[in-house]
Amino acid sequence: MSDTLPRGSRVSRKVRNVLGKALGAPALEDKHSRLKQIEKLDPVDDCVEVYRLFVDDFKASSAFAVTGGLFVTFAVPRISRILTQSRQFEDELQKRLVDTVLLDHHIHDKGFVPGLGRDSMRRVNEMHRQYDIHPEDYVFIGCWEAVSYIWYAENYGWRPVTEKEKLAAVTFVKLRARHMYGGEKKMPYPETLEAMETFCADYLDAQIAYEPQNKRLGATLLDYVLKDYPKILHRPIQAFFFSVGPDDRLITNCGFDLPSPRAKKISRKLMRLYAKLDPMPGGLTALAQDLVAKEYPDGYQVDLLGTHVNACPRARMSADDKSTVSMAPAASVPAQ
Repeated sequence: MSDTLPRGSRVSRKVRNVLGKALGAPALEDKHSRLKQIEKLDPVDDCVEVYRLFVDDFKASSAFAVTGGLFVTFAVPRISRILTQSRQFEDELQKRLVDTVLLDHHIHDKGFVPGLGRDSMRRVNEMHRQYDIHPEDYVFIGCWEAVSYIWYAENYGWRPVTEKEKLAAVTFVKLRARHMYGGEKKMPYPETLEAMETFCADYLDAQIAYEPQNKRLGATLLDYVLKDYPKILHRPIQAFFFSVGPDDRLITNCGFDLPSPRAKKISRKLMRLYAKLDPMPGGLTALAQDLVAKEYPDGYQVDLLGTHVNACPRARMSADDKSTVSMAPAASVPAQ
């Protein structure tokens, strides 16, 4: 079969298979299987399912959407001040990252119906109520998720993003806003992807700025990313980390220098190479599964995830606790 493919296609598939084997990400038997499912669904009525399938289909391509989503919160002082106030990033970064992954995972996988999806949404709302968050910040973070995920897919992805997927992304974040504390009742969301892109651009123009806590937060995350690598690799990994996102201002307004144009070009080529892993199997990535297992070896309780201002109960539970969630759930994890 491979002999009938053009030489470039055979090389691309070989690269994908070698990378997938090395990184524990086997290829799908039918790489268009999710797209076929999406074509049968309605992007508005079935937006939760369409959006989940879309994110899963571009999992490698958008691997840095989560960290990019964090840096955008660091670079906006109105948000970075709240993050600093909570001390969660500086004191318990791994827990904060894992909890965000789990809460987002349940919401994106299950939606807002009774069960893990609705319970996770309620936990997110409880966290938000602890802080004085401006309504415009809610809108921005919601819009940024849709805009950035589509940006990563279009810039690094293995196939074109369909109009149905774009509509589902917009519909999903607007639906989530209606379930979110500080959602559309306080400030309406843009109606289209183009309007969301404009809103995000205008918001960043007005709100992004350097303050000292921006760099402290960014440095904490960067140190965590680099801690398991030899020091000789820190500089190239940092250059890669700072090169593959959609807006250089997220880096400079966190107090870091941009990589050289040559380093950025090489990093983006490497990102496109990594993106050849798509489409990957559903579920949390191997890295995410390892982090969850490390933080919660005996399972966790959704209502104990995340930040707690007055007290910081751990979501870790004993192995025989009946209310524990096992490490089985698996779906894509968009940036939040």
